[in-house]
Amino acid sequence: MTTSMAGAWRTGRKGRGALPTRQAGSGERRAERDQPAFRPSPPCGLLQLGAQDYERLRPGYPEQMWADLRADAGARLEGSVLDVGAGTGKASLTLARAGAQVTALDPSAEMLAVLGQRAAQERLAARVRLRQGSFEDLDPQTEEKIDLLVSAQAWHWTDPATRWVRLAGLLADDAMAALAWNGWHLKASHHETGRVEAVVSERNRRWGTAVPVDTEARDTGGGWTQEPVLEGPGADRLREGRRRVYAWDWQMPTRHYLELLGTTSRYRLLEQGRREDLTTALGQALGPTTFLACQTLLVEVMAGR
Repeated sequence: MTTSMAGAWRTGRKGRGALPTRQAGSGERRAERDQPAFRPSPPCGLLQLGAQDYERLRPGYPEQMWADLRADAGARLEGSVLDVGAGTGKASLTLARAGAQVTALDPSAEMLAVLGQRAAQERLAARVRLRQGSFEDLDPQTEEKIDLLVSAQAWHWTDPATRWVRLAGLLADDAMAALAWNGWHLKASHHETGRVEAVVSERNRRWGTAVPVDTEARDTGGGWTQEPVLEGPGADRLREGRRRVYAWDWQMPTRHYLELLGTTSRYRLLEQGRREDLTTALGQALGPTTFLACQTLLVEVMAGR
């Protein structure tokens, strides 16, 4: 990783991963969708191509995080709730199950279609309003005030030059924004991480690419989970509330892990022959089962100072 999470959030430059220049979803050089770097034109084609796989393969969030969020949100769940970068509904549906009326905002029609299907299957369609668009499409002068804003693995897509000013203008008095990210890395206790790194780095050198590798360890209570989030123009109109970190383990058949990598843009952008070569070599290096050490970061941002 070459850029700190703080730097990526602050400047909007590209990073690797679920947060910064690291990798959250795919280690922490996650999918472009997972990078805390603003993209005026997100790779919607890539996102649309991967909507079903994104839902099937991407991790959710620890139940304890949702329990903490529900407790902290309190009566705000009964008000106006907005999910920014809703994707296939991992946050929207969880909140709808808790009784909230949620507006699910996402630029990808395909992601919203999957979300709508899931809501209908769970008989939650009446609680989830689908809205195609970006956070930058919301005008604080005309939009309904928001009591609770949630953004899971997506806030870094918002424009760092305007995100906090816009958020402050949209939030009602005593409102709250809950921003969450997942991060993971291969467990060195179960994998020869040096071999995995060699597989990826050798191909990056040969192809002139920058494919990430999920081998960077981060300790709970330190590293990327402690870097500043509330920074930039307009940040002084808000205040950070609670910050929580959740550590958890995740294992899956390696074939599923390789499919998971395929949902990230760095892998999708590889020519098919190269992608197959890389995933075959990774599969041989990892063995039949992949073991990941994961962290989830929840940052609560409160209206006013």
